Amino acid sequence: MFTYLKKEFEKGIKIVIYGYGKIGKMVEKECKRKDIEIAFFIETQPTEKKTESGRNIFSIYEVKPDEKMLIVIAVSLKYHSEIIDNLKEAGIFRYIVIDDQAIKKMQEDRKYLYIHARHERNTLKQYQDEYLLETTKSKEDFQELCSHLDEENIKIIEQLLDRIRVILSCSHEEIDIFSPSEKRKIEILQNNFYSEIIREGQLYRYKEYVLPKKYFDPLVLFYQYGMEWFSEETFTNSKDILDCGAFIGDTSLLFAKKTKGKVYALEPMESNCSLIRETIRLNNVDNIEIINEAVGRKSGKSIISKNAESNWSTMVPYDSRQYTEETVGVTSIDDFVKKRNIQLELIKLHVEGMEYDAVQGAEETMISQKPALIIHLHHTATDFFKIIPYLDKLNLGYQFKIYKSVTNTIFTGTILLAEVKNKEQK
Repeated sequence: MFTYLKKEFEKGIKIVIYGYGKIGKMVEKECKRKDIEIAFFIETQPTEKKTESGRNIFSIYEVKPDEKMLIVIAVSLKYHSEIIDNLKEAGIFRYIVIDDQAIKKMQEDRKYLYIHARHERNTLKQYQDEYLLETTKSKEDFQELCSHLDEENIKIIEQLLDRIRVILSCSHEEIDIFSPSEKRKIEILQNNFYSEIIREGQLYRYKEYVLPKKYFDPLVLFYQYGMEWFSEETFTNSKDILDCGAFIGDTSLLFAKKTKGKVYALEPMESNCSLIRETIRLNNVDNIEIINEAVGRKSGKSIISKNAESNWSTMVPYDSRQYTEETVGVTSIDDFVKKRNIQLELIKLHVEGMEYDAVQGAEETMISQKPALIIHLHHTATDFFKIIPYLDKLNLGYQFKIYKSVTNTIFTGTILLAEVKNKEQK
């Protein structure tokens, strides 16, 4: 339908929307995304004279017939007959109707093309002063972070913080924040990822990946953590990988298919370990070993907060979800590596706010082995501002890439890729 509207608009036809309700606003946004300009709106009995975007809203009885005008009927289906009669009575016969399929498609697009801000806002509020750079310390932390980054990474940081300001400064549930190029990438994601997830009985499949639960993170299985940034030789040896915060095994599965070595899947929740075992069985992989422990700065025991509804856990609750507590075993990465006498090519950290602690607990390993790193930065302001300066001050030659895949979030899923290029020269 929008392809047809675009062609008519390019011929000089005025596109007019009948209905300034939820559906009409959806059509307006979709037209804007397609570079189709709306001339004005029509209502049977308008209660407003202008739209939020400043366009006129006329009564059907004020509109004159015009061969160069095309009406888009964008209201609930139950009113279509009445509106068509009104148009005909006014001498207007050029119109098209938004049908159920078009409405469903637009609603589906809204899930992905607009920020659904509540969850991210709740998470970010706890660190609002830091992310908004409202204190002397936060400004110093920002300057310190930027001093360890190149110009390209600084631009990414600045865009992330600008978008965080938008999220925190308004109360809207949906925010249209993506650029046209980002929206095109999200459409590709929708068509080539979300729409390709298939249910098979009680299981779910995306391409060659089969999971026991419908949890398919596009950062992992579609964007593959942006690992093309790493050197070609990163996955060509038989060294091992630490997958810290393995959840249900999707990341371990990705790594297992890339390496000749072993993947150690560290996960503190036993319920998730059971899901990892099932993931291993379903995908017939034999190079994943499950370790039922958390990672931290020091080995020992710690209290973990669990959200049973989402199979999610953390040592530092940072949002409004309901938690129960449980004592779990914790290992530092240095202790884990020494105990097993292993050589690492990659450490991935997605440990729900304990990333900075885990990095400190891996210092000896990084000094001696210089593994590549994938570290989630979005859980706490400490992780976001402190990890990169800490790593750079080790003087190991790590190069950095801040990576935010294009999804319908603006901060969740922001990761750090780090690698020592040309290790033999270091």
